[in-house]
Amino acid sequence: MSLEEVLAARDARAAFQAGLLATWGVPVLSMTLVSPGPVKDDARRRKLMDLAENALESSLRKAGYRVLAGMRRDGPSGPETLRAVKAPPLELKALAVRLEEGLLWGRLLDADVVTLAGSVPLPEPIPRSAIGLPPRPCLSCGRDARHCMAERTHPQSELALAVDRLIDSAFA
Repeated sequence: MSLEEVLAARDARAAFQAGLLATWGVPVLSMTLVSPGPVKDDARRRKLMDLAENALESSLRKAGYRVLAGMRRDGPSGPETLRAVKAPPLELKALAVRLEEGLLWGRLLDADVVTLAGSVPLPEPIPRSAIGLPPRPCLSCGRDARHCMAERTHPQSELALAVDRLIDSAFA
C-alpha cells in the first residue's frame, strides 16, 4: 500500500467523522487496527475487526450508550469502523481504552474518540492523557509508541511479527 493510499484513507475517515459529528452532535468512536508494514488488510484482520466490533457493541450496550449511526469499511488501508455514540466523551474514551487494554489482542486496536474542539470547532481525538493514562506502549519494546515510530527504532519485520502473534492469540 502506498503512502498516498494510506493518506487518502485517513482523509476519507476524517471526512466521515466530521460528517457524523455535524449530523449527530455526539462523540464519534473510530476504531482501526494497528498494522505496521505493507499488509493492512486481509481475511484475518477483517475477522479480528469482527471480534472488535462485537466487543465494542457489547461494551456500549452494557454501559447503556446508544449508537445513533455507524459504518464499517474494509479496504487497502485495513478494516475500520466508526460509531456516533450518545455518551459523555471522556466516559466513551475510557470504554475504548478498556477494550484496547482488556482484550489479549487489544493492543492491535486503535480506538479514538473524536469530538468537536477549539474556537473554530474541528474534529479532534481525545488523548489518553485526558483520562489520566500514559501514551500507548510500543508493540515491540513497551516504550512510548510515538517515540519508537518517530525514531524508527524497530524494523517493520519485527513489528509485523509482533502483530501476527497478537492476531494469532485472538484465534487461539
